[in-house]
Amino acid sequence: MEFIRDHQLNIMLFMSGICAILAFMTLAASSASHKKKSMLALLELSAMFLLIFDRYSYIMKGMTAPAILTGFPERISRP
Repeated sequence: MEFIRDHQLNIMLFMSGICAILAFMTLAASSASHKKKSMLALLELSAMFLLIFDRYSYIMKGMTAPAILTGFPERISRP
């Protein structure tokens, strides 16, 4: 558990990169129809952006930064 707690932000960044690569590879594949490829790519991109916004909200949590920097990721990642 200590490893995960210490490297949580790095793991989230790595996983968002994996989502971006999978979205690109989905669009480059030729085995599915265009509609299916675009839907899968949109799902991967939305997962990537959710991970990125959640990472930013963890980073900016407790900071006294302007509300424009902390408000948007906080509203997106926290229901």
